[in-house]
Amino acid sequence: MEQLTRPANSPASWLDSFHSPLLAGVMLPVITMDTETYKSMCSRRDTFSRGALEQTLAVLKSVCSCKAVCIEETLAMPPIEKPERHVGGKTDFFIVRVSIETADAIIQELGTLEANAVIQDGQTTNLANQYGALLDLWLSYTD
Repeated sequence: MEQLTRPANSPASWLDSFHSPLLAGVMLPVITMDTETYKSMCSRRDTFSRGALEQTLAVLKSVCSCKAVCIEETLAMPPIEKPERHVGGKTDFFIVRVSIETADAIIQELGTLEANAVIQDGQTTNLANQYGALLDLWLSYTD
């Protein structure tokens, strides 16, 4: 849940501006995430699991890509709030907000790595499969 913090150089009573005589004594409901909204948000193409983002980050760092910063920034953000009675996995999901150009650069890196991980005779490897799975996620992001 978002917290209000006092803006720099504002009077200590800045929070008083949020109080309204019309709301005096009225209890406002606390809005929490419901299961259907959570499922819907987690299935969007711009939503990635923590694991997928951490794998992408590791890959980008291994090739010294400057695009790793955008993944670090995403992971520094709070994940999608889970419903109160969430019974699914413990995996966090994040909404990714990168430009199409940045996503295309990530796709290029992953595609190159996947191609280089295939054995000379064309047989795939576990590493190529891992790069391919990440590549599919990022390709879906740009669709």
